[in-house]
Amino acid sequence: MNEIVKKNAVKFGVIAGIIAVVITCAMYAINLQLFAEWWIGIANIIIYTALGIYAMVQTKKQLNGIYSFKDAFTTYFVYAVIGIAISITFNILLFNFIDPSAKKL
Repeated sequence: MNEIVKKNAVKFGVIAGIIAVVITCAMYAINLQLFAEWWIGIANIIIYTALGIYAMVQTKKQLNGIYSFKDAFTTYFVYAVIGIAISITFNILLFNFIDPSAKKL
């Protein structure tokens, strides 16, 4: 795997994971009912898609415009897997160990 692709995918994946943790913490602190709001889900999809596109654009710039489908797919896929892994890990910790009563609401 190209080092630029790997570096950007990991960097933006961690950023996406941190954003997901911050959003989850904010929703948890403000009101647990926000986890069931449809507009929050739509906003999350828009945020993470935009961040993924930005990661691919930055990678293309660093590769001087020579960007194969494999590099684009790898950038987005690794970005998504890392971001999702961080988000899921935090959600498991929050709802199973930190505050198990919150998942009953």
